[in-house]
Amino acid sequence: MILVVDANVVIAALIRNSKAREILLSGKFKFLAPDFVKEETFKYLEYVKQKSGMGEDALNLLVTLVFQEVQTIPRGIMRLSSRRQKS
Repeated sequence: MILVVDANVVIAALIRNSKAREILLSGKFKFLAPDFVKEETFKYLEYVKQKSGMGEDALNLLVTLVFQEVQTIPRGIMRLSSRRQKS
């Protein structure tokens, strides 16, 4: 099954050891996200670090693991795909 995630899901998974994190790291699904999700995630990384209580090394490892599971797609391609599905 392919699921589309946004920055809110990724950031929530980084902040808490929650169902979102469990699902993202389970290997049971394929995740797609617009490429700006990485930009948004890194923009809020200091906030995530404060909220999660994780050290920098642990957080960097978790970010790496999460983005190994989430395939980012360029914005233009996602727009083309959504138009084709509506037709």
